[in-house]
Amino acid sequence: MEKKSVNFALTLGLCIGLGIAVAGIFLGVSLKASRRPQSVVSVRGLAERDVDADLVIWPIAFQETSNDLTILYKRITDKRKIVTDFLTDAGFKPEEISYSAPSIFDLQTMAYSNEYVKD
Repeated sequence: MEKKSVNFALTLGLCIGLGIAVAGIFLGVSLKASRRPQSVVSVRGLAERDVDADLVIWPIAFQETSNDLTILYKRITDKRKIVTDFLTDAGFKPEEISYSAPSIFDLQTMAYSNEYVKD
């Protein structure tokens, strides 16, 4: 029985010693690696750069009122031409200008509306 306890104590001592030796090796390798110069540079700060814009979205809106739909469309067409002429005189190309469909509201048929349009 005493031989078993001696063998057990010897085995336990060897395992503890081996564990301490392995831990020492890992610690030494880690310290050596931490003292090596880093190949990464971290910088904090503000960077500014001017960039030329190549796209402008400039919504231009106008409003017309009339009781006659044909007169209304003529007025819208006339105002659209005025805006187009202004933009082309300012240096814009006609193919750079786009239009959206007009929105038409009949105020007399809208609920809760007391507004009446007079020509």
